[in-house]
Amino acid sequence: MIYREDYESASDYIEAVLAARKRRIRITVLTVILAIAAVLLFLYEYYKVRNVTVEGSTRYTDEEIVGYVCQGFLGDNSLALSIRYRNREMPQIPFVETMSVDIVNHDTIKITVYEKAIAGYVDYLGQYMYFSRDGTVIESSSERLSDVPEVVGLTFSHVLLYQKLPVEDDSIFQRILNCTQLLTKYQIQADKIYFDHAGNMTVFFGNVRAVLGADEYMDEKLSTISRILPELSGRSGTLEMSQYTPNTDFVTFVASKDDTGATSDAAGTDTGTEEKVPVVVPEGADAAAQAAAASTEEGAETAPSGISITDGDSTPSGSLVEDIPGSTESAEAAEEASSDASSASSASTGATWESVPAGDAASTAASAQQGTEAVTP
Repeated sequence: MIYREDYESASDYIEAVLAARKRRIRITVLTVILAIAAVLLFLYEYYKVRNVTVEGSTRYTDEEIVGYVCQGFLGDNSLALSIRYRNREMPQIPFVETMSVDIVNHDTIKITVYEKAIAGYVDYLGQYMYFSRDGTVIESSSERLSDVPEVVGLTFSHVLLYQKLPVEDDSIFQRILNCTQLLTKYQIQADKIYFDHAGNMTVFFGNVRAVLGADEYMDEKLSTISRILPELSGRSGTLEMSQYTPNTDFVTFVASKDDTGATSDAAGTDTGTEEKVPVVVPEGADAAAQAAAASTEEGAETAPSGISITDGDSTPSGSLVEDIPGSTESAEAAEEASSDASSASSASTGATWESVPAGDAASTAASAQQGTEAVTP
């Protein structure tokens, strides 16, 4: 304490009071600085990132995403990152729209990546122009993404980034999106999606192309393709599915002349070999119906409520065979088909071995001129 009696003059007293006040201020400021530094040091060490999980990234590795996020000032602090990345747009990262960082624990963060929804791409002037579900070009890159199909058959005069592709009918983009979503649903990878002048769709899977035609029964068509493709591994040719219906049991596969899987014994020639690929009955409604029919047989077990059991040795009731619309069949072929269906009834549930008509008389004659011969497996 400073007392007036300790000083001879008033000026000395005032100077002492001011000096003491300055010391108190300096001590207070230093204490506050030390306290803030201690808090910051605690926060830095306590919230230092030691564990990271990444979700939603399919086009970049976890290490690449962490490298993008955990950089710069306080790039290893979970608290700072959670504030910095809150639905933050990432224009510097191709194919990524936004990112968010959430604190799971004081030293653990979760990075959520929201990628741009890509429906397909077009090859334009040597660049891959990726477009979204509404046809807007969202990225231009020299890198081809293996899980995004190329779309061919579209006509346009120019392509501009962040603008819609100038096509005549915008509904084509919804069709492309539906196709790509179904491809993802059934876990099959397409290389190209082609549209002809009439709007019919053809999808390329390596050396196998599937002629799908119009959008009718598109879900069923791609579901069937997902089951047929493994049987055509290493083959090249065309799957004729434009007239496919849910009741179709065989799909025509026309092998190309360079198809290494075609044999001269089966076709008599290696050019335009035509085969009938069986459609395996999928699990679900059909399998459940067959299981219900099988359960009515003598000695069949009754499944608990809500559980469908398909017995591999049971025989499905009735014929699962229906001709492809628009095709014709001779009486001998019909008798042979009926005989094949009867023999198939003793086979395991899942495939009905029935021949499908090769086509009308005109298409048959045209195929004969090209050396095409129908073969029943």
